[in-house]
Amino acid sequence: MRRSAWSPRRSSWCSASPPSSRGSPAAVARSRARSPPRRPRAQPPCPPNGPALEFLARRIHCLLNSVGRREGTGLAAKRIHTGRRPGATTTRALIGDAARKQFAELGYDRTSIRSVAKQAEVDPALVKHFFGTKWELFLAVVELPLDPPALIETVVTGDQALVGRRLAAALIDILDDERRRRPMLSMIRAATSEPAAAVLVREFLTRNILEPIAERLGAADARYRAGLVMSQIVGFTMSRYVVALQPLAKRSRDDLIADLGTTFQHYLRGELGPGGGR
Repeated sequence: MRRSAWSPRRSSWCSASPPSSRGSPAAVARSRARSPPRRPRAQPPCPPNGPALEFLARRIHCLLNSVGRREGTGLAAKRIHTGRRPGATTTRALIGDAARKQFAELGYDRTSIRSVAKQAEVDPALVKHFFGTKWELFLAVVELPLDPPALIETVVTGDQALVGRRLAAALIDILDDERRRRPMLSMIRAATSEPAAAVLVREFLTRNILEPIAERLGAADARYRAGLVMSQIVGFTMSRYVVALQPLAKRSRDDLIADLGTTFQHYLRGELGPGGGR
């Protein structure tokens, strides 16, 4: 009968013969010294959606956020938002605040869509999305801090000998309030470099406020008188609040009202040259 290919006597682990010298510690050490270093066995890839991996990712994200909040870096640091923020109203308000500040401090010519977007920390495309062109942005955010009908009534009501003082007091009150001063400065600055802004200043302030005041006072040549008052307002505003001309910038409110009031009174009610008004 033919012997099977396997036999217990041929198996090394059950053999009674002494172990080979090749398995001695010295031989193993010599073999390892001659053999090249083994490469580490490649680990199987982690499951992309495994629960352990998700938990670890969340922990790392929270850790980086907490560090960023303390140090102003990392994931919690300020970033430029390339997409729409969660609240459209909030985004529009942030852009509007940044634009008002820049139009008042830099003027129309030096303000750009990009500079407004940078200060508001949004993508420039969002500024265009909410407001359109720079001129449309200007018109949307520069809201004059006065009510023309109410201002007219304040100036013309009462003793006509004090019309100039009342107008001067109203002007100083507006310009000394930073929140109300900004749109005035924005408009006047813009008028020096943007023709459309110059038209806006001329039409709004002169025709809607100063001319009606002169007409209500019964003065001849109301438009010319309104132009004189407007020239005084623009020059005074730029000199005191933009150029900070001294000692004009440090003059007290009462002094300014008295001095400007005298000039306004002359322009609105006084005797003018033979070419204009009576």
